[in-house]
Amino acid sequence: MTSSVDSATDVVAAAGRLAPVLAALSDPNRLAILLAITQQPRSVKGLTDAVRLPQTLVSHHLKTLRDTGLVTVAAHGRSNIYTLCCAPLAEPARLLATLAAGDPLAACPPGRSATQSESDSTSG
Repeated sequence: MTSSVDSATDVVAAAGRLAPVLAALSDPNRLAILLAITQQPRSVKGLTDAVRLPQTLVSHHLKTLRDTGLVTVAAHGRSNIYTLCCAPLAEPARLLATLAAGDPLAACPPGRSATQSESDSTSG
């Protein structure tokens, strides 16, 4: 059995690993780029066409996605081709699934917060 110190250390360590990945996914432009790459590996030009963002902005967001390990890049002729790397998504996906399965969030209808659900149940 682990002590509470070990458990706290594990929680803090997990948060430290997850925060950069979740932060990278929290930006709508980076998420759009990532979704475009899930459809097929793409070059920067292919991504600018797919997400309708300027090349400089796409390149900026790709750096963050590379730094967090969410995409890999391989040279292909004169272009770099970006591909999704699923491994960094596994731990955040497990965490989000765990959070979604817990009360009271799992009981909330889409578009409603846990606070709204709790106030509705106590006001009636």
